[in-house]
Amino acid sequence: MVTPSLQTLRSNINCDRYFNCVNVVAQREMCRVFMWLYHHTHQHEPGLYVGDCLRRTPNGLRNIKTKQMAKLNRREKPVNMDITLLYILLQRTCNLAEDRPAGSIWNKPTTPAEEQSLEHTLYKIKEMRNEFDHEILSFTHMTEQDLKDRVSKLCDMCCHIVQEAGQSTGRSPQSVKEATDNIKKSINDLQTSWPSSGITPQKFSICAKQEQKEQRGTALDKSISFFMPVIKRVTGMTAMTHEEVLYPEHFLKWRCVDGTLPQIIFLRGDTGAGKTFLSQFWMFG
Repeated sequence: MVTPSLQTLRSNINCDRYFNCVNVVAQREMCRVFMWLYHHTHQHEPGLYVGDCLRRTPNGLRNIKTKQMAKLNRREKPVNMDITLLYILLQRTCNLAEDRPAGSIWNKPTTPAEEQSLEHTLYKIKEMRNEFDHEILSFTHMTEQDLKDRVSKLCDMCCHIVQEAGQSTGRSPQSVKEATDNIKKSINDLQTSWPSSGITPQKFSICAKQEQKEQRGTALDKSISFFMPVIKRVTGMTAMTHEEVLYPEHFLKWRCVDGTLPQIIFLRGDTGAGKTFLSQFWMFG
């Protein structure tokens, strides 16, 4: 019989394994597909950087986020780009079907053939990544069967996009087979591996974002459970020093000596004094 603590440990390990399958294998294969299609589409301009291609494409930079734009401005290689940015690049620079705002083959296929299309499969992989990124806590109790089902589906989709891209770009059957065999091996290795005990910056960011979201739901959305700490400011250094009570809106009206808004507000207090709640109040209240 598996003890509760051991079962919890295994669930968390399964979550970590799934994270690696999505953010290592799926990202790598989406990058492979992008490279194949991009170089095939722009073979007459072999040195054209994808960021430059986006800039000259109508609406190419639409909805590009700041961090994504920073990568393009640094002229980073596609291998260093995440699934969401690769997805945008595939849509706008690789001569695939147009992604119309009202819906298209990418996100709203209407026939069985469109369901199996390269575009829709890329969309489903991107959505799997987003689901994990935005709702990571819902994956922390993943069973062995849940993991098996999810990675099997992910493996099939990764193999499918490589086969579709290989066929459309004239890759040899042998090179496509080698790529799909590598996908299956990588997925299997990650599915059965014992993850490291450390946490990557990407995982930390995802966990922190989800925790902050849940804290807002429990602390700020339920105003009855939130108590604003009493904050006082000392206006002198004598025995008759007056303590002025401050309210949250006072902080947001402060200015630097030159009249500009402060870039940083330093908040210091004892443990449990309410620093986190006050910061959340400023951010979300």
